[in-house]
Amino acid sequence: MILNKGFGYVDANQGRKHGQQTLFQIGSIQKGLTAALLMKLAEHGKLKISNSVGKYLSGIRTKIKLFD
Repeated sequence: MILNKGFGYVDANQGRKHGQQTLFQIGSIQKGLTAALLMKLAEHGKLKISNSVGKYLSGIRTKIKLFD
């Protein structure tokens, strides 16, 4: 999904508005999106949140679980 419209200001002090070509750094937003997608996959039976991450990502050797 792509949103092709700008909202708000790049710089409110100077009155510069966001536009269709404004670039953003998404940073920590990815973490929440990733968590939501993992929960959706769990809802649909595609993964179990109690399994080790290594079960789904080959090459990762860890005992860390997605959720305890």
